[in-house]
Amino acid sequence: MIENLLAALMRGDQIAWPFAGAQAEQDFLDAARNHGVLPLIGWRHRRQNVLDGWPATLQQAIASRVRHHSIAEHVHHGELSAVAGALAARSVRAIVLKGAALAHTHYPHPCLRPREDFDLLVREADVDAATDALQARGYAPLDAVSGRFVAYQQTFVRDGAGGVRHACDLHWRVSNRPAFAQLLPWDDLAAGARPVRALDDAVDALAPAHALLVACLHRVAHHYDAPTLIWLYDIHLLAGSLTEDEASRFVALAREHRVASICARGIAVAAHHFRTVLPEPLTHLAPAGEEPLVAYMDTGLRPVDVLISDLRALTGWSARVQLLREHLFPSPRYLRSVASHFGSGPLPVVYARRIFRGASRWLRAANET
Repeated sequence: MIENLLAALMRGDQIAWPFAGAQAEQDFLDAARNHGVLPLIGWRHRRQNVLDGWPATLQQAIASRVRHHSIAEHVHHGELSAVAGALAARSVRAIVLKGAALAHTHYPHPCLRPREDFDLLVREADVDAATDALQARGYAPLDAVSGRFVAYQQTFVRDGAGGVRHACDLHWRVSNRPAFAQLLPWDDLAAGARPVRALDDAVDALAPAHALLVACLHRVAHHYDAPTLIWLYDIHLLAGSLTEDEASRFVALAREHRVASICARGIAVAAHHFRTVLPEPLTHLAPAGEEPLVAYMDTGLRPVDVLISDLRALTGWSARVQLLREHLFPSPRYLRSVASHFGSGPLPVVYARRIFRGASRWLRAANET
């Protein structure tokens, strides 16, 4: 299984090239890229020669892509620092999330954690000021379904020098999924956040226990227990670096928010692939009662099941009706931006066409849509 081969290389194991034919080389490159682990494999080869005896053309292709990631990281690092400074100038405190944070706090070098964007979390009251700061730097929002309950983030993009595109996901909740968005309020996260020294102290990163919780939740809330190795490696690095006190804090958070099963699953899969040495409290992670969100690990989960879960997470029928309305009737601007999918005509007709065409998708397994 390709995931096992990639994980072994990431651990530093030396393995003979197990395939034949040029197509196998391309398939390996595609799999490593899809899992986000080419830079890590190239790094392991430089340190431990894990690719000795592998096809020279494949080694050259990996080295070329690693150089590309190194250059891209230099550009993205400068942009993230500049955005953080622009937010600080407007008195907006930002917390960098997920890969963009871990690249600087847990990886040997930031270029080893490839990412297509950077995620920033701000207080909901600061969203307008953060938006102004991004737009002043030339960022433009992408058209997307939006509303009070259907989305808790906005993606902004900017074309930089040399044709490099920068993308910022601006969050005002830790998850874009309503069922998960309520779990970790801003005040709790901000209280433990600490500056990222590599970014000139202009932006913070989550406390270790919160960062591990977010890493475990993200791969389930938005990707339904996907086996993507770079996300599991994030969990491996985070879990393996916790102190005993931090691990105990993490276990308490997972139980408090009724996501211990989700967290235990992520940690177990990461430890299986990367032989993580876990602090003792993590070995006793178990649910303290019923955990409704564990359903997100069901491979047969359908979008309609996700919607029902999101509706249950909201308080009051007014909020639930509003969420349904936002799903069914996005803004006319968004609808026109995707006109190629639903055709032209009066807005009521386009809305009806969108609802009719989307009905079958809501009933397919979420990991198939």
